[in-house]
Amino acid sequence: MDWLTFIVEIFKALAWPAVVLYVIIHYRDKFAALLPNLQKLEAGPLKAEFGAEAAKVLEEAETIRIQEGVPDNMIVLSADENGAPLEIDHILPEKRPERVNKLFALTQPTAAILLAWDNIETAMKMAIERHGVYVSERHTQHPHMWLNALAKQGLVTEETYTLVNELRDLRNRVAHVKLEPTPEAAWDYVQASDRLVPTILKQAERSSK
Repeated sequence: MDWLTFIVEIFKALAWPAVVLYVIIHYRDKFAALLPNLQKLEAGPLKAEFGAEAAKVLEEAETIRIQEGVPDNMIVLSADENGAPLEIDHILPEKRPERVNKLFALTQPTAAILLAWDNIETAMKMAIERHGVYVSERHTQHPHMWLNALAKQGLVTEETYTLVNELRDLRNRVAHVKLEPTPEAAWDYVQASDRLVPTILKQAERSSK
């Protein structure tokens, strides 16, 4: 290959990158305006997938709640002297899970999911404390290790173990991946949490006897 041919080939190789760079620089404002739309297109399937999974965990949580005989909207710690379940008002205020209403879930979906997950963590902590479950000091800040400890002691069923992990995964997508859930998905998640919290406590109470 002679020098002239070599130079021509170099210009050919550089031509398209140069054109692309020129177009990007020249039309950068229009590209910037299109970017949010592109992001919405990308996020759309992720939101749809999240919504489908939130609906699925709600269905699973309701199934487990019914199987366990947990009254709806009730936190069951143990039975009093008459055998009646203790309701949410009997829980110490500093430990009581926060109720997340529908309006909050629909207007603040991300915050609602984070708070609903905090309630699940609270339930696991309460079960661990009440039943003397050992959690090593280095794992005291790791909810997945709390769940493993409860499962190891047979204080939660396999179905509940799986469901808690599914809810943790959904929560992490919101907290760490910054996925913005739809209001409907947030409400499904909150309802799943509402059903799972008393289920965890009742399973632990029953299994410890």
